[in-house]
Amino acid sequence: DGAFTMIDVDTALVSTTLLPHWFLEELKARGIRAIDILPEDDAFTPNCLAVRPGRVIISETSEATLERLDKAGIDVIPIAYKNVYASGGGIHCTTAPLIRDPV
Repeated sequence: DGAFTMIDVDTALVSTTLLPHWFLEELKARGIRAIDILPEDDAFTPNCLAVRPGRVIISETSEATLERLDKAGIDVIPIAYKNVYASGGGIHCTTAPLIRDPV
């Protein structure tokens, strides 16, 4: 959750500083577009919640990455979450699993 989250059927939000090179190459080989979080954003940024393909709930503190996601056509729902980060967890960590229809 802290380094990789699928946010659309062919798009992932990733932390390239945390993921091994072979993993990033595997994403590319599978046709998955990797959107890297920006260093100025919080380390918990990839720990977001995809609520449907192409739509994520993400902390409003990740402004640079929010802009990058918007430009990539991802619908972002920013929420106030900075104080929860202080307890040591991200949005995905604090939610129950979602049961989804196959895409």
